Amino acid sequence: MAANAKWRGTREQWRNWIEHWLDRARPDDLLSVDIFFDLRPVVGDRSLGDGLLADAIIGASRSKPFLGLMAQSVAQLAPSFSLFHCPRLEEGWQDLKRDALLPIVSFVRAMARATADRISDVTAAGKIGEGDAVKLIRAHERALNLILHQQLEDLRDRVPSLSRVDMRVLSRQERKALMRELSYLGEITLDIRSLTS
Repeated sequence: MAANAKWRGTREQWRNWIEHWLDRARPDDLLSVDIFFDLRPVVGDRSLGDGLLADAIIGASRSKPFLGLMAQSVAQLAPSFSLFHCPRLEEGWQDLKRDALLPIVSFVRAMARATADRISDVTAAGKIGEGDAVKLIRAHERALNLILHQQLEDLRDRVPSLSRVDMRVLSRQERKALMRELSYLGEITLDIRSLTS
């Protein structure tokens, strides 16, 4: 990101850009803010980046149009199921980045307005209960593990590595646990509008 001139600016320029993104609250602004919230100072005066991020989080938490846009984007990421509540697979494969990781990360980002320790932040803020936090963490870990395992298999087989997982090779128990967690993600992402209002 630092190599891209678009993401370099003075503190005042950054403050103006953030204010502009939050005020307009358009989908392309959401992407910019989403990228910005992953900001982590790595060299120089860390307080400059930390202060800018803290101000942006406060600004985002006070911007109803922006929060509504975030809620809408999270609701659109809910995993899709068939009529009989089975996951929609593509020739036996499921994209867990799309159907699990993105909904989890987007949900907690909308709740916490920051990246670091998002699930803990959401829980500490009283936005979700301990049980929901445990479910989110478990779903996140399972999806990551399945994706990484599949990518190792893909590397071994010298095929392009994606975020899709072959559901046919999972045990019945693994599939049931994953479907339960994806179903939960579908429920919690649909509730995001009420949580951010």
